[in-house]
Amino acid sequence: MKFKSLLFALFLMNQVGYSQEKTEPKKNKLQLDSSFIVGFIYPIEFGNTALSKGHNANLGLTSSFGLLKYNTISAGIGLDMVIYSVKDKQIIGDYDNSKHNSYFGFVKYDYNLTKKISLSPNIGYGYSELVIRKNNKRRGAQDGTELRLGTLISYNFNKLNSLCFSIMYVNNNYDVKTNESLQDFFSKSNSIQIGIVYRTQ
Repeated sequence: MKFKSLLFALFLMNQVGYSQEKTEPKKNKLQLDSSFIVGFIYPIEFGNTALSKGHNANLGLTSSFGLLKYNTISAGIGLDMVIYSVKDKQIIGDYDNSKHNSYFGFVKYDYNLTKKISLSPNIGYGYSELVIRKNNKRRGAQDGTELRLGTLISYNFNKLNSLCFSIMYVNNNYDVKTNESLQDFFSKSNSIQIGIVYRTQ
């Protein structure tokens, strides 16, 4: 009887030890992030700038790729493209449109509000290019830097697929040589960029 009791006690201890081992939290580690985003964006330009006063924005495209992830923080790279139609040739010159390209890196933090809704505040920085075009031919370009700050609000269908609404403040500073009184007008732009994107991971 004592032998059976001893065997039962050893068995019970083994099971408790195994259960404790299973419930220990996983150690944090840096890993590859395979997320991908693609969708449409629309910039709302504001301020006294050439893009705001002399152009009309059109629907643009955005895409981004995740690179690295640590818990709920991840980093990656992205690309935006928007074509602005020239609305005031007295300001901009005899051109048809200006194509704006953005190449940026970003860091974001994913936070679950509910099982289906998540929030992803993010900040990004990179290179921007404003290409002036006429008859679909490149007539000149302005290079610059871009700072972006915003968030994604995601509806998660499952662990892999989400439909997201994005809102972003985007500031650009271009390398432009002009009169000092016109420097800010031609060398800066500010916009609130809204978008609808699809995310998979």
